[in-house]
Amino acid sequence: MQRYFFDLYEGGIATLDDEGQLLPSRAALGAEIKKILLDVAEDDGDDREAIDIELHVRDETGHELSIARLTLRNRWTDA
Repeated sequence: MQRYFFDLYEGGIATLDDEGQLLPSRAALGAEIKKILLDVAEDDGDDREAIDIELHVRDETGHELSIARLTLRNRWTDA
């Protein structure tokens, strides 16, 4: 198992992961990336019309392995 660190960037604010998480494979890492992005988007609430979240993944040496981004834009058309 390898330890991965997930640094979250949203609205100009960085939340750096200093604990990390042990995962058994790259497939498990991909699933965790998706889970984190969707959880954060859901926690942002239903009242926002725009969500832009970026997740940077590092390994134990600090090497960046992935940058994942979730963007949601909603424009009401009945107003």
